[in-house]
Amino acid sequence: MRDAVMIIAMAVLFCLGVYVGYLLFYTPPHKTITVTQQKTHYLKKPKTTQELQTWYTSPIMITAHERNNIIRVRAQDECKMAEADIRIDSPTPTRPFILGVTVGVIATILTILII
Repeated sequence: MRDAVMIIAMAVLFCLGVYVGYLLFYTPPHKTITVTQQKTHYLKKPKTTQELQTWYTSPIMITAHERNNIIRVRAQDECKMAEADIRIDSPTPTRPFILGVTVGVIATILTILII
């Protein structure tokens, strides 16, 4: 019975050590946003001032599609279309996890040595 209590206590201390280590050494990842491609296409040119006025007041439709880490944004009206590819990189930090496990192991070993 005493051994089972010791094993449970060590597991709890290990988890607490990992949590404390994670809180002490966690740094939030930084995001890198890069516009990789930008294009503007003129679909047609106005021939009269009435067409120019119509195209000037025409509504703009904005769409966005995401694939992998790239977001393609398109804005379009009757006479022109603009596209942009936006790449978002956010590296996953492994350092806090490793340091948290190390603190957990040290807390468990110190508990065993004390008892």
